[in-house]
Amino acid sequence: MIFLNTSWTEFQTVFIDEFKRDVYIQNRRHGISGVRQQKSKDESDQDLSYAYIEANGSFDAMPDELYILLVSEREEDIYAHEYPFNTILITGSGNTDILGRYVAEDAIGDDCLLHYRKYRKDTNVKGGNCMFYEQQEKTSFYHSNPYFNVESVSDDEAFLARTSMPF
Repeated sequence: MIFLNTSWTEFQTVFIDEFKRDVYIQNRRHGISGVRQQKSKDESDQDLSYAYIEANGSFDAMPDELYILLVSEREEDIYAHEYPFNTILITGSGNTDILGRYVAEDAIGDDCLLHYRKYRKDTNVKGGNCMFYEQQEKTSFYHSNPYFNVESVSDDEAFLARTSMPF
């Protein structure tokens, strides 16, 4: 019994020390600034949707890696969702002022478990050039949801109505 008590005390001491250091939360985020999406009735090649995080300073000052798991609290319940985007654009003061981007290091797993998804800073592509790569991707449009703000810009009223409805 003495061994168990000693082991338990040692475990608690180590756990408390690690917890105080916040070792497992560095560069982790539970949300993004939003998603901006645009759709044109007549020019489908101009359709675009991208996730973004507004930088507090410069893109260069941001960490080399980010880990993201979307979390939302409603009333007394907490909901979580894997981050579906393969890239995250980093913006300045406005969501169209693109400074740089992060790229997902791995795909979303199919094991039904929630994970922080790892993103690496792309130092090869910066500024407005990030938009070129974003336009090459398959465009997915998102509805209003509890995990991130959605800003839709379009000349198609039906599209705007659909995206403003919750999923």
